[in-house]
Amino acid sequence: MPSPQPGPVRPAAFLRSFSRFLIPGCVPLVALLVALLVACSGGGEEADSEPDVYSVRGIVRQVPADPRPGGELFIHHEAIPDFRDEDGAVVGMDSMAMPFPVAEETELGSLAAGDRIRFSFEVRWKAGGNPLQLTSWEHLGEDVLLEFEQPSADSEETTSELSEEESSAEEEAPGDGPLTSP
Repeated sequence: MPSPQPGPVRPAAFLRSFSRFLIPGCVPLVALLVALLVACSGGGEEADSEPDVYSVRGIVRQVPADPRPGGELFIHHEAIPDFRDEDGAVVGMDSMAMPFPVAEETELGSLAAGDRIRFSFEVRWKAGGNPLQLTSWEHLGEDVLLEFEQPSADSEETTSELSEEESSAEEEAPGDGPLTSP
């Protein structure tokens, strides 16, 4: 004998049969909880979205006083032409000295002020707090020439020489050393 085929599901009938398991007066509470769950799950996609990841070279200016992960590494980095802002527009970032929070899992090991490094960092604009986080690094040779040039005002060409004003400002920065190789 063939087994009986299930009939179409009727939402109203399903809700009536399901409602016998609910305590009277809890339906609004359950509806509120479902609405909150739906609202929170939609916002999670932006917070968990893939970060922008950049790989750049620079000179370490200052290492954290506390060697444990989680501190800030102060680095003078080369320009980042493909850097994106919070809206996703490519705005670029000039060469500058700035702090990079170090990811908890990233060990600084033998890193010292004056070291030339290639490093990667993530940018998570939707995460809240500081969106930057240094995730990895590697030493470069002392003979590697880094380019800390800024575009000149009258052409697209750049120069690797610093003005006297910039040089004196750089001399006052923590953990300073020469910006380019001789």
